[in-house]
Amino acid sequence: MKDALKKLVEFLFNGHASSVDSVTKDILDFSADTSQVVSDISGFAVMPVALTVLAIVMMVELNRKASHIEADHQTGVKLIAAVIFKYIILVMAVKNSGILLNAIRALVANVMGDPHLDPEGAGVSVNENGAAVSAFQASIDKASSVDQVGMLIFLLIPFLVTLAAKATLMIVVLLRFAEIYMLTAFSPLPFAFLGNDETKSFGTSFLRKYVEVCIHGVCIIVSIHIYKGIISVASSAENGSFLEVSPIGSDDPLAWLVGNYLPILITPVILMMVVLGSGKIAKAIAGNS
Repeated sequence: MKDALKKLVEFLFNGHASSVDSVTKDILDFSADTSQVVSDISGFAVMPVALTVLAIVMMVELNRKASHIEADHQTGVKLIAAVIFKYIILVMAVKNSGILLNAIRALVANVMGDPHLDPEGAGVSVNENGAAVSAFQASIDKASSVDQVGMLIFLLIPFLVTLAAKATLMIVVLLRFAEIYMLTAFSPLPFAFLGNDETKSFGTSFLRKYVEVCIHGVCIIVSIHIYKGIISVASSAENGSFLEVSPIGSDDPLAWLVGNYLPILITPVILMMVVLGSGKIAKAIAGNS
C-alpha cells in the first residue's frame, strides 16, 4: 500500500506528459501516411474543383469587364489583360497552395525551434516541488494501515483530475494536427476564391484560420511554460501561497493530507484551463473573432 501511494504522489507531482514534445513536429513528420493521404486528396480530388471554380469566377469577371470594350476599346483591352494576368497568378497559387502553406508552417516552426520554447524543457507536471513530494512520502510512512486507505481514497480524486488534465493536453495537440491536415487537404479551393471580390473573404478567412492553427502550437508550449512559472511561484514558501505544502511535523497523517489537499487538486485544473485558453490566444493573434 505504501509503495502504491508513493507512486501515486510521484505521478501527481512529477508526471510528465510526452504529448507536448510532438507539438513542434511538422505534419510531414508527425504522420507520413496521413500526409500522403492529404496530398492525394488535395491533388486529385480538390484541385480539379478549385480550377473549375477559378475558371467560372474568371469568366464572370471577364463578362463584367467586357462591357467596357464597347465604350472604349483601349481601356477594355487593358482591363481584360489585367484580369487574365491576375488569374494566371491565381492558377499558380492554386497549384502551389501546398508550398505556400508549407512556408507558413516553416515560419511557425522557426519560432517553436527557439531554445527558450523547448517543449522538453517545459514538460508537464503538476508541481516539481521536491520538498512537497518528500512531505507527502513522509506522511505515508507515518500513516497507519487505516490512514493509508483513507489517503488512497482522498488521492484518487486529484489523480483522476490530473489524468483529465493530461488527457485534455493530448487531445488539444492531436486535434490541432487533425485541423492542419484537413485544412491542407482542401487548401486549393480557398485560394481559388481569392480572385473575386465577393468571394475573397472565403480565402482570407481560410488563411487566417491556417495561421491560427499553426500558431496554436506555439501558444501551447508558451502556456506550459507560463503554467510552470505560476505554479512554481505559487508553491514557494517565501510567497506564503495557498499552494504551499507544509511539513507534516507531529500532525495526524490523514488530517495533514486534508490540510494540504488544495495544491494537488487545484494545479491540474489550472493546467487544463491554461491549455484550453491557448486556443483563444492563437485565435486573437490570427485576428479571428
